[in-house]
Amino acid sequence: MLRSGVVALPIAFGVAQAVRGAWVCDDIFVSFRYVENWVRGAGLVFNPGERVEGYTHFLWVTALSALRLLGFDLVALGRYLPIVAWAALLGLLFVNAVRMPVDGDARGRAPWLALPVAAWAVALHQDAQVYASSGLETALFGLLLLAGALTAARARLDLAAVAYALATLVRPEGMMYAGTAAAWAWWCRRDAGALARFAGIFAALVAPFAIWKFFYYGTVIPNTYYAKSAGEPYWSQGWAYTRLYFTVYTVVALCIVIAFAGWIASLRRRAGGAAGGRDAGYDLAILALVQVGLTIVYVARVGGDFMFARFFIPVTPLAYVAAEEMVRRTRRPVLMVVFAAVAVGGTLAARQPRARIFHGCEQVHGITNEPNCYSVKSIQELRQQGEVVGELLKGTRARVALPPGRTMLAYFGQLQYAVEGSGLTDASIARLPLAKRGRPGHEKGPSDDWMRAHEVQFRILYGAHRSAADKPYERIRFRDVYGKIVYYDVALMDTLAKRQGIAFRDFRQYLDEYVDRQLSSRSPALLLDDYAAFQSFYFQHNHDPERLARLQAALRAAGVPANRL
Repeated sequence: MLRSGVVALPIAFGVAQAVRGAWVCDDIFVSFRYVENWVRGAGLVFNPGERVEGYTHFLWVTALSALRLLGFDLVALGRYLPIVAWAALLGLLFVNAVRMPVDGDARGRAPWLALPVAAWAVALHQDAQVYASSGLETALFGLLLLAGALTAARARLDLAAVAYALATLVRPEGMMYAGTAAAWAWWCRRDAGALARFAGIFAALVAPFAIWKFFYYGTVIPNTYYAKSAGEPYWSQGWAYTRLYFTVYTVVALCIVIAFAGWIASLRRRAGGAAGGRDAGYDLAILALVQVGLTIVYVARVGGDFMFARFFIPVTPLAYVAAEEMVRRTRRPVLMVVFAAVAVGGTLAARQPRARIFHGCEQVHGITNEPNCYSVKSIQELRQQGEVVGELLKGTRARVALPPGRTMLAYFGQLQYAVEGSGLTDASIARLPLAKRGRPGHEKGPSDDWMRAHEVQFRILYGAHRSAADKPYERIRFRDVYGKIVYYDVALMDTLAKRQGIAFRDFRQYLDEYVDRQLSSRSPALLLDDYAAFQSFYFQHNHDPERLARLQAALRAAGVPANRL
């Protein structure tokens, strides 16, 4: 008992670190808004009345909704609920190390072969600790992938089918890993009956969800797929993301090399006639290695992610466990001890290059150390800003576009209608043609023309983006929150003018002053630009023929040809 407790100390430390650094990212607030609308009876939607699947983790949203119905706070759930899955993942790695049979040797005679190296390394992996919380499903997805690999390696394909089906309901990529496991099981055992049961169980769990999605959202493909341009390869960015991860976590790359070397050595032994029966540890190592390799190619193709390491965290335990099983197969306790020192030491050493590369919320190839962007203080400030905007717009039909990375404003402000800044929750934005490649997940967004066409009156601005409201009549402030008026709706703006805390320029007064100015000092070309801007900003949305006639008369008097008006 005491020895087991000492052996498990690194795992306990890893869980404690995850709890200590628990945080929530902005992306999960998209799901939080879906949860709140679902719980309130508006449906599983971001904006009531619009059915768009702007999340990619149905099972996670369902779990959050069930707990929300029980009265739990979503932000607190986001911080701490994923840690439960991560602790279970570490426990599974620990149990696997203790119980996985060792070919040709007994655990009692070689206790060092039972060292839980993978469990230790994952527990001490800084970014595994980071995404053990965050509000996202990353830890749960990794747990289900590990459970699927462990059960598939032990030829328990029924349980593997359940694990991979649940993984698919957590993230659509789970289907990719399920297919890999099924192909590997067939290659190893050629058991058509077991494979048929695997496919049947998987389909029974996943097909109803796909059918429901088709009838509820009109498609089985999440809107995020289109918003993130996943259909278009982005190899240059994907390799930059992959390089960055393995530069920091060179130890994970070393584990892949160790596992691959063990595989080649095993193939040579088998070619030499030294092969025995099926070896669950060997099967686990190879399946894990194949799935890690598949992930590297997949991540490189889609361009990675803007959050450092996140896409590789779910399969990082598989990389460690593949190397662990291959070293264990040597049946040399001294090699296991050396491997433990290298794996644990290398994982801890990764903290140095990581700290050197990432400073604050700065981007490296469009990639950030996301927790630095969302401290407890910054989230509290965004909560206050969201509540301010929500309070000042309450009871109106105002529609608001949010900047990327500020979805929590819609959640905290309980905005009636919000446009997420990257197109995750709007099908028309997500399907816009890609103008140019940029930061992963942030390559599309609503233009002013799109917002006017969809009756979005305001765009929230922050930081350097405040200059987007470059015309004085476009500027608006909700106390200390800056925004841009996309178009001037007289009825709405007259309502807002009566509310304390909102500051903007009455465009009708601005236009009257413009007409009364001496316009001959401006060139006809500039006056035509002004006229076009006034049309899209005001006249196309309000019936004001008298002001329009006065404006046109002043422009003609200033030299603008009548046929251009």
